[in-house]
Amino acid sequence: MEGVDFYNNSKLWYFYKENILGEALKQIQKEQPSDFLSLIEEYLNLEIEINQLQSYGECTTKLYSLKEKLDEKNDSILFSHLLLSEGEILRKRGKLIESRDIITDAITNFEKIKEQYQFGIIFACRKMIHVLYLLGDYKAAKKFCEMGMSFITDKKLYVDSYIAFLNNMGIIMQAQGESSKAVVFLDEAFKLAKLEKKYDIFASLANNLGDFYLNQGNYKKAQEYLIIGMETAKELNYTDMLCYLYINLGLLESNKGNWANAENYYNVGMKIAQKSVKALHSTYLSEIALHYRRKGNYSESISKFKEAIALYRLNQIENNEFIKTLGSLAELLGIIDDFEAAYAYLKEARNLARQKKMQLGNLQISLILAKLSLLKSDYIFADYVLSDISFYLSDEIEKNFIIEFKLTLVECFIQNYKVTKNKDIIDKASKILEEIVEISEENQLLPYLIHAKFLQAVLISIRPENRDEAIKNLNFTIKLAKEKEIESLKRIGNVILEDLERKKYSSEELADLFIQHFNTLNYTIKISDDEREMIEKIGILLISISDLGPDIIAGIDRPEELDEIQGMRMATFISVSIGQGGEYHQGLFGPLPISAPNQSLALISSHIIKDKTNKDKRLADSNLALMTILVPEKIIRFFNDRSIIQTIISNNLEEITSLAEITEEILYNVKTEIIENILPTIPSKK
Repeated sequence: MEGVDFYNNSKLWYFYKENILGEALKQIQKEQPSDFLSLIEEYLNLEIEINQLQSYGECTTKLYSLKEKLDEKNDSILFSHLLLSEGEILRKRGKLIESRDIITDAITNFEKIKEQYQFGIIFACRKMIHVLYLLGDYKAAKKFCEMGMSFITDKKLYVDSYIAFLNNMGIIMQAQGESSKAVVFLDEAFKLAKLEKKYDIFASLANNLGDFYLNQGNYKKAQEYLIIGMETAKELNYTDMLCYLYINLGLLESNKGNWANAENYYNVGMKIAQKSVKALHSTYLSEIALHYRRKGNYSESISKFKEAIALYRLNQIENNEFIKTLGSLAELLGIIDDFEAAYAYLKEARNLARQKKMQLGNLQISLILAKLSLLKSDYIFADYVLSDISFYLSDEIEKNFIIEFKLTLVECFIQNYKVTKNKDIIDKASKILEEIVEISEENQLLPYLIHAKFLQAVLISIRPENRDEAIKNLNFTIKLAKEKEIESLKRIGNVILEDLERKKYSSEELADLFIQHFNTLNYTIKISDDEREMIEKIGILLISISDLGPDIIAGIDRPEELDEIQGMRMATFISVSIGQGGEYHQGLFGPLPISAPNQSLALISSHIIKDKTNKDKRLADSNLALMTILVPEKIIRFFNDRSIIQTIISNNLEEITSLAEITEEILYNVKTEIIENILPTIPSKK
């Protein structure tokens, strides 16, 4: 292959520049005749197609054809690389056991020639690590990391592979919950890639470090690394990595509750994936589906899950991501009480996980089965399933899964308590939450830590003597969520705090409150027909200062029982609470309890608006406009995202130049947007 112009042959240069196979080509070209170029180029074309997911069926056909040609040439090096390519196709299609076996054959071949061709065994170890990681066999994956590194005698020559092994060790330890060790490996790899000017690998490692901190809930640090990765990948036109970076940036914003920013990142990444990295198209659809679930738009979430599943099937991909997508859709269908469809998807996922011998996949599906049972209030069967899962738990299982399992076990205990009134069960649940807090603190998993502490506060309140301690812990945890910019958890924490401070609950009511907040924290918001009707009937009133004092000057869906006298009393109470004259306050306030209508709460958005008719000299040609939303206490939990409510109202009043311009039409617009943006959009069952 002497004289081959790699720089001007785009397909050869693609892999020479972007892929570690460049090292292999340097060695192969010294030993092969010039007529071997066509086979090398054919092989590289195949690698590009595998990477970009043109068609795994077509790739497999081309691979077998090339293997036959290489048999005739009797080339063991390139033939063994083809075995790795075959393993890659099988891995991407979810055939992990078959992939592992094929890569094992390649490793056996490369071991025979490792003295003459060291790169082969090193590269094969890297491929094997990926498969073992997906199988959940972290112990074996770590062993291959160590083995691969032992073959590297010249770190300068094999710097790409050395960095890859450092990165793999970090990711494996992260999955095992050894966060402090994981970040050391990831950081060393990141710094080495920068030092050696391996900017494509540098971008990839920035993404992995971003993912690491994202998992820990350190959103500020996650964003720093993801932005570094994005800027580097853009400079290199590294489209594959840009897709992964946009997924993580979207997830970051979605977790913070910044829905518009999240959707912008997802949409940009999706366009790139559709054009050049088709393998990630279905991954994007799944991630966007999860985003819409977090947002509460269940209809859109279900639609995106189904699109993703159709694409996985079209491309004959049956990997762990496909199984997780099936399970996620099943759980969401259970939330909207479509259990028949939920169990059908869950059955398909379970059959695939068993067929592929994916231990973690099997356990994840069993956990969803337990969650579906709890959604049906069948804590007895859920307890049976959870007991079965506990038998298979070990140190090799991902720490995130163990925490999810323990959280589900706590909900099962609380459902049991609601029926049996056995307070020993509360002690068991409290102990499990303490374990979750301990695991989360040890592994710096901040979202789980805050999640568990919120639930602890509600749970320990069941014993009256612990109420003050619960409120103290809540305030600390809300402060922590605020410091770490976890807006969604901060908002939910404030709602829990308001619940506990506003009212003294009975033990049974606290158990209900616990399940309600558990579901909110898990994005499992259930809504009954009665609740939906209440949501559609929320009233919006405009309170301002008239000649006779505070009064309701406009309103829509005003409750019938709110007559003129009660209306004036309520207007006075709200106006005094927010402030008048020179003592007024602007912003969103509440929920404030009001005497009429019964058991309602008021959310008040306060604004200063031009009003020349106002005779109060303290406000000189202006007036206090109090946009008041009347929400029955039973559905107040759906209104926990106060920032969105304030944004909606402010946007609708942005161009208002006088109080008289606030019409009923504007109030209807506000109500419609609040319902669309705040409440779950759940499809009706067909």
